[in-house]
Amino acid sequence: MIRYKSFLFLITLQLSSCAYISFSDSLPLIKAAVVGFETTPVTIDEFESNEYSFVVAKFNRGQEARMILSRINAIGIETWVGPKGVKLFILNGRILKTEGFEHDFEVIDWIDLDEESAQTNLVIFSKPKAIFERSISLESPQQALIDFHFEGTIGTTLIYENTYFHELSYKKQNSYWFDKDGKIKRASQFVNPKLPQITIDFFYKY
Repeated sequence: MIRYKSFLFLITLQLSSCAYISFSDSLPLIKAAVVGFETTPVTIDEFESNEYSFVVAKFNRGQEARMILSRINAIGIETWVGPKGVKLFILNGRILKTEGFEHDFEVIDWIDLDEESAQTNLVIFSKPKAIFERSISLESPQQALIDFHFEGTIGTTLIYENTYFHELSYKKQNSYWFDKDGKIKRASQFVNPKLPQITIDFFYKY
């Protein structure tokens, strides 16, 4: 546990010192507050009228939120801002950190799974304040069709990700759909036993 606390301190310092590439913070924050909770599907008019990249985040209790891309840091972690300052920090479709939820979490020693098919990392939960060990493994990619808003039915590459929190005996499977160019289109994830499943559809404007 002493080793974990020391490691957490070092990682926290590293994360707080990351340089960010801002796309303009004020406008996305204002737009996110105005958009709020809406319903899918996204129409072509909505997509074209949005100046910034956005996501539709859906929780299994039925709530949906439009979240605006606020910034991307030097290693590609995206910050998506939603109503009331809720934030998701995402890398290649995977949620690495949440802010503003009742039960936040953060992965503190992430390795990109494009390079490693399996890993074990440490995860911080906010309530209760604790650090847990999580193992991740990827299954072989497969082809899958999805109904994606105004684009209709599209072909994607589907990757399943198996996660296991050792101390909690909590096991779940996440899903990621990528387009033909390798860009994330949809992600469905369980990130915290205290949070419902989150499904995110990505709409990039660049």
